Amino acid sequence: SSGINAEWPLRPGAHLSFQPEHFFALGSPLGLFLAVRGVHSLGKDFSLPTCKRFFNIFHPYDPVAYKLEPLILGKKGDPVILPHHKGRKRMHKEITDQIARVGFAFKNQISNTILSFYSG
Repeated sequence: SSGINAEWPLRPGAHLSFQPEHFFALGSPLGLFLAVRGVHSLGKDFSLPTCKRFFNIFHPYDPVAYKLEPLILGKKGDPVILPHHKGRKRMHKEITDQIARVGFAFKNQISNTILSFYSG
């Protein structure tokens, strides 16, 4: 047991009028707080006692958000990149991919030019 009491409300007496099935943490520092408490692993069977599913959504440049995947899946837990509202990748990822494509095309063009020069 990790000693986490997820049932404790933020304000005594505060309760929801429904039972949530999904919990979305946006930019949550929960991973940091667990690490400070000395929690090294939550295990693959981790679940909140009040919700069936837990989603930790964070931006890699958010100084407050921390990943929970390593606590649940160990070192093999990689985050998933979510497309933004237009269905594309985030702008910095699109630019990185485009630079890689242009570099590959440029290298191939140079190689073909050199091969045709010596072949011909």
